[in-house]
Amino acid sequence: MDKFVTVEQENFKKAMSNFSTGITVITFFDKYSRLQGMTVNSFNSVSLDPLLVLYSLGKNNKNFDLYLNSEKFVVNILSNKQKRVSDFFSSREREIEGFSNYCVDEVHNVPILNNVLGYLICKPWNKIEAGDHYVMISEVLKTVHSSQEEPKPLIYFNRDYYNLGDVIDD
Repeated sequence: MDKFVTVEQENFKKAMSNFSTGITVITFFDKYSRLQGMTVNSFNSVSLDPLLVLYSLGKNNKNFDLYLNSEKFVVNILSNKQKRVSDFFSSREREIEGFSNYCVDEVHNVPILNNVLGYLICKPWNKIEAGDHYVMISEVLKTVHSSQEEPKPLIYFNRDYYNLGDVIDD
């Protein structure tokens, strides 16, 4: 159900769209061993000891309870060649049963998207209710980074996707 958006909320959304972020997809298997996933750009590292990361989970997400109660999941860091993957997992009208572009980590039994820049296998550590979201803090169990020579992330800025530009020299 859509609620009335105030002028200040709309201004907040516009201001935040000027902050560029990388794009991740959170994936896991539900209790029926079905793939679940969603695109997330509100993702951060939190701590090195213990290794912790966080993402925001909206209470209006149609699979809210599945994410809130997942035992292990993967944070897949998307490359600039994976815009379609981001779009797929952000769509509310997708047929996820037909998605097969992933492999399974046999030790942790979690789905890892193919061709990502890196991934983190995580388990929930803490959750904090914050307005219309939960901040999901998670412990990192395993980290794998890309072996690509020149990895380029998928960047989200001003409600659109971009490639990472050149390095700025002083």
